[in-house]
Amino acid sequence: MFRSDRILAVSLLSALTAIVVATAVAALVRLVKGDDTHLSGWIEALAALVTAIGTVALSIFTTVLARETKRLADVGDQPNIVVTFEPNRHSISHLDLHVENTGTATAYDIEVAFSPRLQISGRAENKRIPLQNISVLKSKQALFSSLCHYGELQTKSFTVTTSWRRRPSEGEREELSYTVDVAQMEGMSHLGGDPTVEGARAAKKIADEIERISRGHNKLAVDIFNSADRAEEERLLEERYNREEAPAMATTPVATPAQSPAGGEA
Repeated sequence: MFRSDRILAVSLLSALTAIVVATAVAALVRLVKGDDTHLSGWIEALAALVTAIGTVALSIFTTVLARETKRLADVGDQPNIVVTFEPNRHSISHLDLHVENTGTATAYDIEVAFSPRLQISGRAENKRIPLQNISVLKSKQALFSSLCHYGELQTKSFTVTTSWRRRPSEGEREELSYTVDVAQMEGMSHLGGDPTVEGARAAKKIADEIERISRGHNKLAVDIFNSADRAEEERLLEERYNREEAPAMATTPVATPAQSPAGGEA
C-alpha cells in the first residue's frame, strides 16, 4: 500500500509539473515568436515534449488510481470466516462450535482445521467434527453445533485455520489462521437465563397445558350461575331483609290524635 501511495503521489506531481511547465513555455513562445522564428521553434518543440511527458505521467496516475480503487472495492467486499467455542445457551458448562462469516461477502467451499486435532470423548475416531466443511455461508450468517462438556477442553489451546473461496469451485483460496485458548472461559458465569430461552420454555409449557386440556387429561374449574342460583340469592336477600328491616318497623311509635282540655277531640 505504501508503494502504491508513492506511485500515485509521484505521478500526480509529475503531471502537474508538466502542465505548469507546458503553460509557461507556451506563454514564452507567444512572447518571442515575433522576434526569432528559429528560437520559437525550439521552444515549441520543448513545450510539446513537456506536454507529452505530462500526458504519460497523467496516464500512469490514472492507471494506478483505477487499480487502487479496485483493490479497495475488493477489500471492502470480502468474506471472513471465524471459528470460536461458545458456552451453550441452555447449559453454560457445555460448549458449542460456532462458524460465522463476519465479512461482507458470501464465502464458498469453506474448510476448517484444528491443530492439534480436535478430539471429543465418545466420538468415533473416523467420525469428523461437525462444520469442518461448509459449502456456502452468507455474510453475517453463522452455524453452530453442540460439541462437548467444557471440562474436556478447558486446558487446551488450538490453532484454527479457516480457508474459503469467493467464487464456487474457482479462484484462489483465502486463508485465516489464529489461536483459540479454551482456558480463557475459566470461571465464567451468567446471572439469570437467556430471555429467548426462558420465553421459549414458558411458551412450551403453555402449549403442553393446552394440549392436555384438549385431550381431557385436565379439567378447568368453571363457576356457572344459573336460575337456581338466582332463586337462592333472592331467598337469602329476602331473609336478610326480614331480619333487619321488619323488627325496625315493629318498634316505630304510632302518633295519636291531640285532645282538647274538655276531653273532646280537638
